[in-house]
Amino acid sequence: KGYQPREPLCSAQLVKRVRIALEPLDGIIQLRDAPSLDIAQQAQHCLMRYCSNTTLVYFLRTMPPSMTIEAAQEHDRLIASAFHRIVGSEAGSPAQCERALRQ
Repeated sequence: KGYQPREPLCSAQLVKRVRIALEPLDGIIQLRDAPSLDIAQQAQHCLMRYCSNTTLVYFLRTMPPSMTIEAAQEHDRLIASAFHRIVGSEAGSPAQCERALRQ
């Protein structure tokens, strides 16, 4: 039969790994404009999109959904929270926040 990993353990470890991998989001959110450059928000979005948003891709492609669903949900929650903090939409209603993410 081969090795059969324990799904709850693998899922929990993957969630932990996602949280650790996305810890730099706090630093990204704290980026501020320089006196002569007004690009902090653009830099925040680029870093989040091209660095942080891809942290789970390998696992999603190589592990069954039953092992990755919780990690994917945690990843999406952390990315959405960072997005709302960057654009200042965290005070909106749940419907407004959802629309902001879909744009």
